[in-house]
Amino acid sequence: MFKNTQQSEIITIQHNDNTYDCIVKRTTRKNISISISQDCDITIYSTKYALKKTLKKIADDNIVWIMNKIDLQKNRNLNSGNNLRKKGLVKYLGDSYNIIRKNEQSTDVIIEDNMFYVLGKNEIDMELSIKSFYRKQARKVFFERMNYWIPKVDGASEKTQLVIKQMKTRWGSMSNNGNMNLNIALIKTPLDCIDYVIVHELCHQKHPHHQKPFWDAVALVMPDYKKHEDTLKLYTTKY
Repeated sequence: MFKNTQQSEIITIQHNDNTYDCIVKRTTRKNISISISQDCDITIYSTKYALKKTLKKIADDNIVWIMNKIDLQKNRNLNSGNNLRKKGLVKYLGDSYNIIRKNEQSTDVIIEDNMFYVLGKNEIDMELSIKSFYRKQARKVFFERMNYWIPKVDGASEKTQLVIKQMKTRWGSMSNNGNMNLNIALIKTPLDCIDYVIVHELCHQKHPHHQKPFWDAVALVMPDYKKHEDTLKLYTTKY
């Protein structure tokens, strides 16, 4: 077996005196696109025969977009559950709390004086305590907010059922039978963001699409919804 010694094709771009490497991946696709990974790596997906200078110009022309995407991904990484817990922090309703472990045989969580007291004998107990806390609070908060918004959204049904679960890429969805599905990770975000997702899904009961009438319905109830959309981009949907 021979080892592949072919080096990756790299294009270098600059922004504010900083240099960034872009990895070029040539495929059979007809279009050229740029992607930012979770690790903030820049990849240019190119056509097979595109000139390197053409790819560099595309990257240079899109430098502001690239930097914005990198900043956004960095913020997402900072707000991800795993990274926060490694730093001894946890997110709840948009706020960050220092994790303090109490060596007790219990799976309860106590929030006090900006501290997140987790009861448990070891890290496994602590993780179970945190997830149990999220599930309990999600049921309480989501149900209260959904019932608050149902009378305010035109076409929303009082019979709406709430389902809380892990979702890989979405904050919420509305099923055909009237179930509102909410991502449990939403409990980490500010209350305004929770309200926005709930309003968004309730509006789908009358407008099962994302056309203008749907967005008009959202704006009627929540005129500043775009601000909450932007805030949600700082968080990950991971539990």
